[in-house]
Amino acid sequence: MDSGVQPSAGALDRLPGYRFPSQKIASGSHFEVLWDSGIRAVVLIGSGFLAGSELTTAFARTIQVLGESRSQGVLLEFADIGTISRTEQAWLLDHWFNDAVGAGARWLAIVEPHRTIAKMVVDRLTNELLSLDLTIKKFTTVDLARNWLERVPNQGLDRSRIEDRRWGLA
Repeated sequence: MDSGVQPSAGALDRLPGYRFPSQKIASGSHFEVLWDSGIRAVVLIGSGFLAGSELTTAFARTIQVLGESRSQGVLLEFADIGTISRTEQAWLLDHWFNDAVGAGARWLAIVEPHRTIAKMVVDRLTNELLSLDLTIKKFTTVDLARNWLERVPNQGLDRSRIEDRRWGLA
């Protein structure tokens, strides 16, 4: 399917593109947050060195969409992401993951980074999350991650209750 939202011109050209039924919620130099109506999940596409306020903005928007959509699925597309600093790793562990679970996340699919150091960071973060009520699976492609999210119980929710345009986008 080729009808999904494509990254806009400029810095987002570095992003791999997301070719599924989706609606762009937010974007920055190194990220896009999308709502994927096909799998009822929030998608965060990261690229390069997503850091600082851009990192916190991207992850905060995923929490917002999770809460508003009552979805339980999150897809982190990190294939092209660079490393994440220790400070930002701590923020993710201390805040974002707990907030995501609090907002309803139960299923987290991560497309693993290509860069070795970034992959090690993702492995470290996910290994520290074993106590959360969150099922995390890592994948090598977006297709595999989407297929898994499509099959988890999140998808049994009434899709008609979600208004895809609730975030004020055309």
